[in-house]
Amino acid sequence: MFQERNVLIVLNVKCAVKPAVGSVESAATEMDPQNLAAGLPMPSISCGSENGLKAVMKKVPAIDIRECSDCETCLELCPEVFVRDRETGFIEIQDLEEYPEEEIYEVMSFCPQDCISFTEDA
Repeated sequence: MFQERNVLIVLNVKCAVKPAVGSVESAATEMDPQNLAAGLPMPSISCGSENGLKAVMKKVPAIDIRECSDCETCLELCPEVFVRDRETGFIEIQDLEEYPEEEIYEVMSFCPQDCISFTEDA
């Protein structure tokens, strides 16, 4: 048997919850545990320009220095993104507004240690 509870959901990004059927009352009904078990539609959560809100995640390349063999392939193929730090001697990622994904994927395919990946940054 299900127990009725009030649950507060806190999201990390600015999002709007839109009921699937159209009203707050119907959204509450849809969230009823019996309706969940029946597979009825849930309210949708949207993060986008339609609500005047925008959640932007940009892909940022990263290097696992522990795995890097210092072959310099990334420096040769994509010098606008990959640079050698003069103080530490390690290869680092330039801080850019946007990264050329296609070129970075090419670098990733040639990296002998598979130490380059993408992370998402807000």
